[in-house]
Amino acid sequence: MTVTVNVDQATVDLIQKYAGEYESSRDVLAYIIERNSTSAEVFKGETFKKFKQESQEAYVAFEGAKEAMLDEYVPDDVRKKLGSWNLDYRTAVLTYEYED
Repeated sequence: MTVTVNVDQATVDLIQKYAGEYESSRDVLAYIIERNSTSAEVFKGETFKKFKQESQEAYVAFEGAKEAMLDEYVPDDVRKKLGSWNLDYRTAVLTYEYED
């Protein structure tokens, strides 16, 4: 079964913010790795560790915000059967599928 739900804009904005922070931190890490793939010393440095920590924190915030949204907008009995889902940032519509 497919269900669509309107999500509070503040929730959407928060998830989108965390998604952007995670994606940008991941891009920075990928750039550092790509540019320094032959120099192991770079990965031991404080700058790399800082960006890695920031990326991990951004990932946790992003995942937490998504889980909080699902907790709020998907009934508990459906969560157990939840399949794929999508949040459209532009329309603030959550669409999810579950086995009926």
